[in-house]
Amino acid sequence: MITYEVKDKAGCHQVLFYKDKVLVPTLFMDKVIVFDEDLNKTGEISFPEGSGPRHGVFSDDQKLLYLVSELSNELFVIEMENKTIIDQRPLLKKIHVEGTAAIRKKNDHLYVSTRGVDVISVVDLKNMSVKQITDCGGKHPRDFIVVDDYLVCANRFSNNVVSFVINKDGSLGNKISEINIPEAVSLIVL
Repeated sequence: MITYEVKDKAGCHQVLFYKDKVLVPTLFMDKVIVFDEDLNKTGEISFPEGSGPRHGVFSDDQKLLYLVSELSNELFVIEMENKTIIDQRPLLKKIHVEGTAAIRKKNDHLYVSTRGVDVISVVDLKNMSVKQITDCGGKHPRDFIVVDDYLVCANRFSNNVVSFVINKDGSLGNKISEINIPEAVSLIVL
């Protein structure tokens, strides 16, 4: 098996499974490395220098991969048959701050957290536009999950987990609950 040195800090935050392939976004290499089921490298998807690909989710039919970059706060759309970037869009206009982290999909919307400004962005996939940017209810939205019609966000530096209603139009509604959890960094659905 081949190993890769990515730098002193963490470089890989997620592993994505696609058919018989394993995709690994490598933040400091500006690539998604593609491996076969035996973990032999079979290819890579290159991103602009300094973008820092971090997390992704697939379209329902797995023809597209929606991937966010931590360092440039962009959304990339990758066509999976040819593994090529077909769209690239900023998530936060006129603001350059590092820290885009988690991404989730529900129906025709993407939800993306950005720690540097403590927001959740809602992207409408029908017209590929940012529909809403809203406060995450705390500091440093490290992770979040979508459960039914709710978004639950773990805010690491404010030591809280906050839940919001997801409105019928895909936008985030009011905060409906909050609990204290020291340095919450990850959420899962059991």
